Amino acid sequence: GIKDPNFTTERVTYPEPQILQMLQAVDSTRVATGVLVRDRSQSASILEYARVMRIDHRAIARMLDSLMTTNNLTAQPTPLGTELRVSGDSLVARLAALDTGFNNTYLANEIADHEQVLTLLDTVLIRSAKTPAIKQTLEQLRPAYAAHLQMARELLAARQAAAQRAAATPPVTRPAPPPPRIIPIDTPRIRIDSIITTTTGN
Repeated sequence: GIKDPNFTTERVTYPEPQILQMLQAVDSTRVATGVLVRDRSQSASILEYARVMRIDHRAIARMLDSLMTTNNLTAQPTPLGTELRVSGDSLVARLAALDTGFNNTYLANEIADHEQVLTLLDTVLIRSAKTPAIKQTLEQLRPAYAAHLQMARELLAARQAAAQRAAATPPVTRPAPPPPRIIPIDTPRIRIDSIITTTTGN
């Protein structure tokens, strides 16, 4: 959650370099976790979501860098921006250490983090931006974050529903297969007495 002691939804504003630095921290985490999922997950739907995250958030990062350059801004750290970056680094480490529950933990954190950035955009960041180009970019980015949030919610809900169905379905007991039939092999028999007769006759 948001722990910056200076954060309120009513009066706080952030300078534009700090706004961009916060969003850069968010995007850095989305790319890093997306790379980790690519290397760890075996779920096709999770891999596709992570691929979208890598592509979209790398593009967003380039947009933010361009805004910094165009407007001659230098990123300024804030307690909240630092918290976002540290929290992101911690998330990557925790995901990398998981043995079970990797996919659902990843999605749950995607949901929480996208909810947080939407709250920041709606309550503080967009109205704090004074430069028209920066404000416009933030407004254009909001639907992308919202779409990512919706995708993660739907994926997690589908996975949880599938797990509940699997738990509620009794295991199917199959009858044991019958023992294999032993088919006698009909081989020609050689009469011993005929061999003896033939041998003594010679």
